[in-house]
Amino acid sequence: MEILVKSKYPVYVHVLVAVSTGVLIVVFAYPGIYEPYMDGGAYFQMAQGHPEMTYNYYAGRMLHPFAARMLANVVPLELHRAFFVVAVVSLLAFFVFLSLYIRKLNLNPALLTPLVCVPATITLYRAYYFQDLFHAMLVAGFFVFYSYSIWAALPLLFLLHLTRESTILLSAWLAVVCLRRRAWAYALSVVAVAAIGAGVTSVAVHAALPNKHGINALEMYVLKVPYAFCYNILGLVFWTDTNASTISCAPKWIVNVAGHLGSIHQIGFCGFRPSLILATFGAFLIPFGVEPAIFAYLIRERWRTFLKHGYGFQIAFGYGAMCLVLAPVIGPAPGRYILYAWPLFWLALPELLKSLPFHRPLTGVLMALHAATSLLGFLSSDLAPWHQKFMVVSMAGMLNVLAYRCVSKLDAAKKRERRSQIEQTLTEP
Repeated sequence: MEILVKSKYPVYVHVLVAVSTGVLIVVFAYPGIYEPYMDGGAYFQMAQGHPEMTYNYYAGRMLHPFAARMLANVVPLELHRAFFVVAVVSLLAFFVFLSLYIRKLNLNPALLTPLVCVPATITLYRAYYFQDLFHAMLVAGFFVFYSYSIWAALPLLFLLHLTRESTILLSAWLAVVCLRRRAWAYALSVVAVAAIGAGVTSVAVHAALPNKHGINALEMYVLKVPYAFCYNILGLVFWTDTNASTISCAPKWIVNVAGHLGSIHQIGFCGFRPSLILATFGAFLIPFGVEPAIFAYLIRERWRTFLKHGYGFQIAFGYGAMCLVLAPVIGPAPGRYILYAWPLFWLALPELLKSLPFHRPLTGVLMALHAATSLLGFLSSDLAPWHQKFMVVSMAGMLNVLAYRCVSKLDAAKKRERRSQIEQTLTEP
C-alpha cells in the first residue's frame, strides 16, 4: 500500500484543503499591521509612487509594490493594509496552486497540510512588505500552468521577471531542460521572455538611485559572494564605510581602498561570530521541518531514476537546488534566501514520496519528528545568545538524522515486501 495513493478526490476538495490550511495560518500566525523594515521600506516607497527614490537593486522588483498600490487605489485601502491583503491573497492562491499541482501528480490532497505547515510558510506570510510570498505564488502558478500547457506558463514567467531578478535562475534552468528535450522553439521563447522582462525592469532600474557603493550592479553581485561566504559560512564579519549604518559592529582594523571600489573608501574587519555559522546551519535544518532529510535520502536512493521523472519535476528540482546552494552566498540573510528553495520540497519531494510504503508506526514517528523540528523554528531568534542557538540547531540536526533513519527503514520495508513478492511469484507452480 502506498503512503500517497492516487487521488480520487475532485478539484473542489483539493481547493477546500488548500483554502482551509491557508485560513488557519492567516489567523493563527497573524503578524498585525506594522511599519516596513529593512528592504520593505524601499518597496513601500515604490508603492507610494516614488521608485526613483530607492536604490536601483530594489527598483526592478516592481510588480509586488505595484499590486499593493493598485489594491489601495481600487478598494480604497490604507497602503500598509494593502500590502497585508496582497500577502493573504498570495498565501491562499499559493496553497491552491500547490494543491492543484499535487492533484496533477495523483496524490492525496491531505499531503498539502504537513508539507506547508512549517516555519518557512510563517516567515513568508509575516514578511508581507517583501515580495517573497508573492513571488512564490507566481512560481507555483507557473508550474501548474506548465503542467497543463507549456505555452500558457510563459505570461507568468514574464510576471516573475518583474517581481524579482532571481527568476533568471528559473529561466536559465528551464531553457536547459528545453534544450535537452530538443524543444528549440520553447527554449527560444523562454530566452525572449527573460530578455523582455529584463528590458522592462531596466527602465525602472536606470531611473532609480545608484547603489550606495558607487559600483555597477554586476560588480556588486560578484563582491557579495565572498562577503556572504565569509559572513554566513565562516562567521567572519567585514565592514565598509558605505555600509557602516547597517553593519552593527566596530571594526578592529581598517584598510583604505579609496579610488579602487567606487564610493567605498575603507574596508574593515569586525571579528569572528560563531553565532552566524549556527544561524546558517539553522537555516538549512529548521524552516522546512525534516523535509530536507527526507529529500536527501530519497535523492540518494533514487538519483538513477532522475531523468525518468517528468519535466515539471526536473525543473522544480534544478531551480530549487540552485536556490538552496546559493542561499548562503548571495547575502547576509540565509534564513530568508533559503525560502526560495521551496520548489525542492513542495513540488519535487511529493513526487518522490510516492515510492514510500505505508507503515503506521514509522509514518507516525516521521510526522512527529517533522512537527517537533518545525516547532523549533519558533524557539530560534537572531537575538538569542549563541548557546541557545547552539542547542536549537543541535536538536534540529538530531531530529533530521532521526528522520533520515526513519525514511530508510520505510524504504527498507518496501524493498523487503518487493523481494517477498518476487520470491512468492517464482515459487508458484
